[in-house]
Amino acid sequence: MVEEQTMTLYLWNNRLKQRVRFSYWNELCVTQ
Repeated sequence: MVEEQTMTLYLWNNRLKQRVRFSYWNELCVTQ
C-alpha cells in the first residue's frame, strides 16, 4: 500500500514537472 502511494505521488510529481516545463517553454517562445 505504501509503495502504491509512493508510485502515485511520483507519477503526479512527474506530470507536474512536465506541465511546468511546458509552460516555461511556452513563455520563452512567446517572449522571443
